[in-house]
Amino acid sequence: MEVELVWRQPMSIPSTVVLANAYGVELSMIYLAYVLSGLRAALTDLVCHVSVIFVGIYGTISIGISQLALVLRVYILWDNRYIARSMLIAGFVVCYGISATFSIIAAKNEAGTIQYALPLHECFLPSKSTYLTGTWAGMVLFDVYVLSLVIVNTLSQPRRRDSEIFAHLRRDGILTFVFTTAIRLIPLFQNIYGDRHMVPRQHSLYKTVPQGTTG
Repeated sequence: MEVELVWRQPMSIPSTVVLANAYGVELSMIYLAYVLSGLRAALTDLVCHVSVIFVGIYGTISIGISQLALVLRVYILWDNRYIARSMLIAGFVVCYGISATFSIIAAKNEAGTIQYALPLHECFLPSKSTYLTGTWAGMVLFDVYVLSLVIVNTLSQPRRRDSEIFAHLRRDGILTFVFTTAIRLIPLFQNIYGDRHMVPRQHSLYKTVPQGTTG
């Protein structure tokens, strides 16, 4: 499926950015699994601390890349207009700033609480950081903002009948934007309503990695 929809299609800047981010996340997951398996070095509290900081930093970068891909996509839809560039840059700076700030704070807090559990032979967190909610909220806010810009752009285009609006929205990829926003809502609600205190189940770092590195 990926070969047909991506590799055999003409490459563009947005698709290149998305692919680089996707494969970067997979490579980082492999490396992190290698480190946390104990094959590289014996697991210690220090290794666990460094690993959770790595997740926080790379997760922040990955969030920025995924949001940048949306910026490039919508900028093209607006025919590279100056007002679109200004609105997108402003939205990107504000929303990414929110996500990055909360992500860094969450990584810092979790680095101070994560421990190596000898009986389990893995790193675990006693509880999830409440600041992860802010990370996902910033991402969802940006998705909603971009979705609104796509709708505004479609409504501003000349048309003979109002029924053409839906055709134009589908042409501009509205279903993709809606799907992306819906997917981001899942981890947001999980962080808001989920159980933050994981003891005695021990919140494994392996379960934290996808939340930190997928955007």
